[in-house]
Amino acid sequence: MNGVQVSWARQVAEEELRGVLPRRWAHSKGVAERAVDLAWVLGDDADLLASAAVLHDVGYAPRLAETGFHPLDGARYLRDVHGADDRLVRLVANHSFALLEAEERGLRAVLAAEFPLVAVVHHARPGTSAAALRTGVPAVAVPVTAEQSFQPNSVRTGGRWCGSNNTPVQTLDVPRKNIRVSHSRE
Repeated sequence: MNGVQVSWARQVAEEELRGVLPRRWAHSKGVAERAVDLAWVLGDDADLLASAAVLHDVGYAPRLAETGFHPLDGARYLRDVHGADDRLVRLVANHSFALLEAEERGLRAVLAAEFPLVAVVHHARPGTSAAALRTGVPAVAVPVTAEQSFQPNSVRTGGRWCGSNNTPVQTLDVPRKNIRVSHSRE
């Protein structure tokens, strides 16, 4: 991590959130700290994840609210005002299963057209695992609690993730410096 993009992202998020939404700013800093823990897995993409982590809730800033849907508002702001990297704005736009909430708000087609979802990274709890399967795109589970202690070994060594009917959904292979996600054909 060289930190240039991360420093910029932190500055933008702080300017938009710290004064008006201090608890949201504290949350965003916490998420960014967790992203740093994943740097060893992501290699060259570590800065991208850390930047998306600190910016993921920037759309909550009242002055940025256009649709009232913070993932979309934040991503549009980063794209239109800052000319941010396409991958960064897609991560912000699609965090926390935004596509599913967008569907409930009648914004799914807009979100999908502007910021296509290509994969899901989630924390491996039952609800988020089920939601990941509903998106129809590859998913990477990153367990964060003791109840998911069986999953970190699968992520580190490569393992099969299955849907509720035990059908293989995808295979993960995570070498030390990169991550590859592919759908299983079995």
